[in-house]
Amino acid sequence: MNSIKQILLTIIGVLFLTTCQKIETLKRDNPLDANGDGGGVGGGTIIGGVALKFDSYSVVEDNNGDKIVNKGETVYLKVNLKNSGSSKAYAVMASFATTSSYVSGFSPTTQIDYDDIAAGGIQGYSYGTTGYVPGSYNSYTIKFTVSNTTPANTKIPINITMVDESDNTWTDSFEVTVEATQAQIGFSSYSVVEDNNGDKIVNKGETVYLKVNLKNSGSSKAKAVMASFATTSSYVSGFSPTTKIGYDDIVAGGIQGYSYGTTGYVPGSYNSYTIKFTVSNTTPANTKIPISITIVDESDNTWTDSFEVTVEDMQAQIGFSSYSVVEDNNSDKIVNKGETVYLKVNLKNSGSSTAKAVMAAFSTTSSYVSGFSPTTKIDYDDIAAGGIQGYSYGTTGYVPGSYNSYTIKFTVSNTTPANTKIPISITIVDESDNTWTDSFEVTVEATQAQIGFSSYSVVGDNNGDKIVNKGETVYLKVNLKNNGSSKAKAVMAAFSTTSSYVSGFSPTTKIDYDDIAAGGIQGYSYGTTGYVPGSYNSYTIQFTVSNSTPTGTQIPISISIVDESDNTWSDSFNVPVQ
Repeated sequence: MNSIKQILLTIIGVLFLTTCQKIETLKRDNPLDANGDGGGVGGGTIIGGVALKFDSYSVVEDNNGDKIVNKGETVYLKVNLKNSGSSKAYAVMASFATTSSYVSGFSPTTQIDYDDIAAGGIQGYSYGTTGYVPGSYNSYTIKFTVSNTTPANTKIPINITMVDESDNTWTDSFEVTVEATQAQIGFSSYSVVEDNNGDKIVNKGETVYLKVNLKNSGSSKAKAVMASFATTSSYVSGFSPTTKIGYDDIVAGGIQGYSYGTTGYVPGSYNSYTIKFTVSNTTPANTKIPISITIVDESDNTWTDSFEVTVEDMQAQIGFSSYSVVEDNNSDKIVNKGETVYLKVNLKNSGSSTAKAVMAAFSTTSSYVSGFSPTTKIDYDDIAAGGIQGYSYGTTGYVPGSYNSYTIKFTVSNTTPANTKIPISITIVDESDNTWTDSFEVTVEATQAQIGFSSYSVVGDNNGDKIVNKGETVYLKVNLKNNGSSKAKAVMAAFSTTSSYVSGFSPTTKIDYDDIAAGGIQGYSYGTTGYVPGSYNSYTIQFTVSNSTPTGTQIPISISIVDESDNTWSDSFNVPVQ
């Protein structure tokens, strides 16, 4: 009996020990029971020499590209895990989640492959990747959208569950701080792109179109900026638009308002504008019109700012600017006696406002002038502040036979002394009957032409040797030269001699040399009296040398020269008898 009991006790003991061994084996293999509570160990806890935990995160992309998490943004994070243990972790997988009510679109919620993580290693560069940021080569781990209502400095908790190939698990967490936007949007500048008189100055009674620029003085981009404008001025009517205007994205330090911040185009123009309004005719000069701005971006960040537009007094001051000689008789653009001159007269607005529809009338009291025209008003159109008018406008007509336009023309008497000042008076009026008077002087200068003897040649003589001998009748071709800087028009020359050895000198009347340009020599086609008998050679003068003329005698020839304006010159040359 005792032996039977002993056998039964032995069998019971073996069964108990076997059961205990199986239970211990199940506890070691079950990762949920690794920390004794079945929920995975905390990050950094060592299991079999491995200790996985959160290491760091970086923002690889967000809406405005500043790598800072702001409200309203969709952010892409790269999350790094670390193995702080002494053994390699194999085939690590991690899943992420958040409990924040400010987050939507959190993904992925499935496990992400972190591959093997060496002892002391950090993983999350080549692995820990979900995909690529759209339109980028940047890989990311998780992404989510932060609500527009998220207060600044909110901490978004991110929970991590990590598991290796042996189903050992660890849990950890980190926080992502939602920061206030670093953008700071406000007024930068405005410009008047159009107004009634086109002077880009705001005057009473005008409808003005403004282009308003905004600036981001912060360190982050503002996305999809919109701005609305308003004024409380009682001097303004027709203010528009009152709705929001798109300024698109404004980068840190950037100014926007060139391609964007546009409502439309000024009528009849390619100039875009932001706002327009009409200033009352009763607005006092120097009135400040306040303009307020309300600004918002795509994340509902808001800013307010304001600026002032000054209404200035209109002051035009129209007077003489300059004149140019566009045509005269000898085309040297210098006024000489005897010429009919065509002047282009420019007027200038030295004031600060545009003068509209300017007209001007010209006159002179000089007794040396005849044929002054026109005496009626000449159209100078609008003249902007600081502007000079007289190129396309201030025109009476065209110089005959030319495409040069002119303002006034007149003829200067042949008796006008050099350096005479011809006074020209101007009476000016604009569309509002504002009037101005001014005057200028035109100086009559001495001609710059200088005509004299150049050379002669013997074109005919008795024995045909082109040498002047005693007893011969000789025919000379005489060339004249213009040594001056202006053309001489319609030059005539008379030749004579006082030599007692000469007879039959002819002609004694003037010979036509036509026009002689500055630096030019004339006497080939012109300076001709006729042809040598029995020859096609033209000549200027002829004479007969006495048979008694000693060899070596110099026959003096005098020249008296005059042009169409009664400018005169005299010269001489000698003809040797050989």
